[in-house]
Amino acid sequence: MTDALTDTPAQTITTRQGHTLHLRPARPDDLAGYIQLRLEALRDHPEAFGSDYTESQQRTPAEWQQRLTRTPHFTLFLAV
Repeated sequence: MTDALTDTPAQTITTRQGHTLHLRPARPDDLAGYIQLRLEALRDHPEAFGSDYTESQQRTPAEWQQRLTRTPHFTLFLAV
C-alpha cells in the first residue's frame, strides 16, 4: 500500500492482540487531528513530553504545520 499524497509506502502492522495498524507519513490534511491529539496528550501526560501544554496552545497554524513537514532528517508517522 502506498500513501497517494506522499508517494511513500505505508506499513501495515498487526499487534499481538490482533489489531491492525497502518503507519504512514503525516500529511497536511492531518493537521487538525494532530493538533488535537498532541494537546490532549500534553495536557493529560505532561511527564512524557519535553514540550509544555500552555506554550503549545499558543503555536500558530504555521508552526504546527512545520511539525508535520517532512525533511531529509525527519518524518512524522501516524498510525491510522
